[in-house]
Amino acid sequence: MCAGSVIGSGVGRRLAEVRWSLAARMGAAWLITLPAAAVVGALAWASADVIGGALGVAVVFGVALTLSGTLYLASRRRPVNAGNVNDEWTGRLVPATTVREHAA
Repeated sequence: MCAGSVIGSGVGRRLAEVRWSLAARMGAAWLITLPAAAVVGALAWASADVIGGALGVAVVFGVALTLSGTLYLASRRRPVNAGNVNDEWTGRLVPATTVREHAA
């Protein structure tokens, strides 16, 4: 929904520019997300089923909580804000010291 809105606003406005390479990446991410979610759900169900009962559910929950926390901490290394939201992505991670230098 959001991807269509972003592309539509760029196409519909006179002299607006659509970055088609970015649109292609958004489409690819969308196509990858749905099957990946199905695979992760199936693996979580199978893991909980193999371990069995409430213990299996607790183990899957603990793994999911750990992975979620790790992703959250990784996302805080270079947060998106009003000053950098439109910056071009370089395809590599920038060390945290560089981010602080840009903010100053």
